[in-house]
Order: sequence, then C-alpha cells, then structure tokens
Amino acid sequence: MKLDDRIKCIDGSFEAMPSHLKDSAAAVAQAYRHIHDICGVASTVGLATTGLAARSLDSLLIDPFRAQRGLTGDELAQLKVGLTALRTAALADISHETVQE
Repeated sequence: MKLDDRIKCIDGSFEAMPSHLKDSAAAVAQAYRHIHDICGVASTVGLATTGLAARSLDSLLIDPFRAQRGLTGDELAQLKVGLTALRTAALADISHETVQE
C-alpha cells in the first residue's frame, strides 16, 4: 500500500475512532498499524521528515492501541493535527527526492 493510501485510510477511519463508539478500538488498531508501518519504511527509503511525523503519531496511538480503546477528544484533535503534519512532511520529502534526481 502506498504512503498516500495509508494516510487516506487513516483519515477515512477517523470518524470511527472516538472512544464512545462500539468499534473504535478496531479503527485505532488499524490506524496504529498503518502509522507503525510508515515509521519503519519512511526512514529506510530516505523520507526522514515523514518518519519523524509518523513517529509522533505512533507515540500518540500506542497507548490507546495497547489498551484496545478508542480515542479521547484531545487525542482525536492531536491525530488530526498530526495527520496534516504527516501529509505535509510526505509532500516535502517527495518533492525533495524529485528535485535531487
């Protein structure tokens, strides 16, 4: 799955993550796995800024993932900001890579 597709998938499941919803833990688990994958791959392929942005989201999602719970209002707000930062970082890294080639 491409980076953009992973981000879109997380974005698409955002509405399912509030802790009061029945399947919120599953949505958080899926988002965490996508973010964790981005953390691992980004640095390997030279997307350092993307990797840093993903690690920030990984830190945000690890506790809810481990506790098998949905996100609080504050966590949702942080996730939204973090996803914007991740998109921005990915675009910057990709643009930088394209310029260097």
